[in-house]
Amino acid sequence: GLKSAPELNGVLVKIVKYLPDRERYLVDFPSGERKRATFARTCLSPEGTERCAECGASEGLTADHDNPEDLYCQKCWKRYDEEQHAGSCAARGALPGGEDDE
Repeated sequence: GLKSAPELNGVLVKIVKYLPDRERYLVDFPSGERKRATFARTCLSPEGTERCAECGASEGLTADHDNPEDLYCQKCWKRYDEEQHAGSCAARGALPGGEDDE
């Protein structure tokens, strides 16, 4: 989390890389508070737990197989699975639950 500016206190960021020539970290703001920015180490405080990349939950996390650094909670995985299932049903002309839409 950040602790450098009152409006950013506690905001979770994702460290992109360390810039040794500037002694700063390049960070992304997953929740959209700002665009990419750089901060000194003293402006960052370590987060005690990992968070869901979608909603920020800290329990029941599972890594994404395609992007193992991204973790998602059970609720977000369920929503993702439901969205994928709904898309596949629509593609073949069937409604969820196995009923045809004709």
